[in-house]
Amino acid sequence: METVDRYINEVLERLPHSQRESVRVELEELIEGKLRQRSQDENQLEESIEEFLKQLGPPTLLAKKYKKSNKYLISPDIFSSYAFVLKVVLLVLFSVLTVIFFIQTLIEPFSIIGHFFNYISSLISGGLQAFALVTIIFFLLETKFKGVGSEVKKSFDASKKKHGVTKSNVPKNRVKKGEPIASVIFSILFTILLLFGSHLIGVPVIGTDVVSFIPVLNLDDLPNYLPLLLVLIGLGVIKEILKLTIGKWTNQLAIFSALINIFSFVIVTIVITSPSFWNPNFLSELTQLGLFNASGDIILVISFIWNHISFIILFFYFIGTIGDTITGFYKANRRSRFRN
Repeated sequence: METVDRYINEVLERLPHSQRESVRVELEELIEGKLRQRSQDENQLEESIEEFLKQLGPPTLLAKKYKKSNKYLISPDIFSSYAFVLKVVLLVLFSVLTVIFFIQTLIEPFSIIGHFFNYISSLISGGLQAFALVTIIFFLLETKFKGVGSEVKKSFDASKKKHGVTKSNVPKNRVKKGEPIASVIFSILFTILLLFGSHLIGVPVIGTDVVSFIPVLNLDDLPNYLPLLLVLIGLGVIKEILKLTIGKWTNQLAIFSALINIFSFVIVTIVITSPSFWNPNFLSELTQLGLFNASGDIILVISFIWNHISFIILFFYFIGTIGDTITGFYKANRRSRFRN
């Protein structure tokens, strides 16, 4: 009856503690009563158990029938992923803001009190915003996108459960947690850089007393593009959270990922092909440094790259988008090789 115990435990894990004992007794009596009506031959008994458990349905859905209330902001099916992502986001936010605080203190030590209050204020406001953003994303994934948690809603396959998990039968389409986590961390860092350090995206100029930068972006017009850029980052975060939540590649996940890739490519194209997005004085400011001969080969190469910067970025972004999309479908369809 190991298979039965495992099935019942999966149901109980999704129920409040106050309900578990009564549901356990009820399920045990239901299953044992049903099996008494069938053959007691060992092989036939095992088949009867698997057949009856499939009739009962997936543990997730059966647990929902027993719950007194299904009103969850974040359902138990994805809460562990939600809590994990939230911890990562808050940890990255805390780390980045702390580093910024120490850098500001080193540059302006006499303003440490002001920097400290700004640091605490940023932690509180940033933490609340991060909490709200992650919660909203997971809520939308749960309510609007039916692919979330689809794997746990599939029929309970008792015959595969009893074999356990070994190195040889781990699904090859499983999403490695490190990949989406790294992407989310990079997205957070890039967002902070855009919002608080866009002037640092450029060529550093080291002076006698200070370090300045020649920005590659048009800082005056950048606020006009921030909404699109934040939507772009948000789409990427949603995709990575969805991968982390589902846990393995499926065709539905691959399609959703491809759609996000298409929207992201459109946004990138709109933003970087706009002349006002880039610093119009970048080349002249770079030439004024006197580091290069105004008519030399180096400045000609730099000029060529700068004049074609939009095309170069689009080309590599397109290649990356195609590669990511193809990889998603390839991984989603590899699972057929590991069935049975």
